[in-house]
Amino acid sequence: MAQTYSINLSGMREVLFAGRIVTTGIYKQPIHGEVSVGKLGVAGVAQADLTVHGGLDKGAIDEPVRDDEAEPSPQRSDSGRV
Repeated sequence: MAQTYSINLSGMREVLFAGRIVTTGIYKQPIHGEVSVGKLGVAGVAQADLTVHGGLDKGAIDEPVRDDEAEPSPQRSDSGRV
């Protein structure tokens, strides 16, 4: 049976990258409670670059955890486990 371990989301954040300020949503944190997922993605989430994220032709990331993993790896805490 499938089990959800963590749903990680991020808001927009400006960071210094390669000598310039860029907007990113890469720094995801676990949320608690229910979330709605619709045709355009997860409710309440915005994407910085709509040419590659968001919209009807994009998807959410679902990363499976192997049966022999007791829990998600802490190194993957920035991933979008759904």
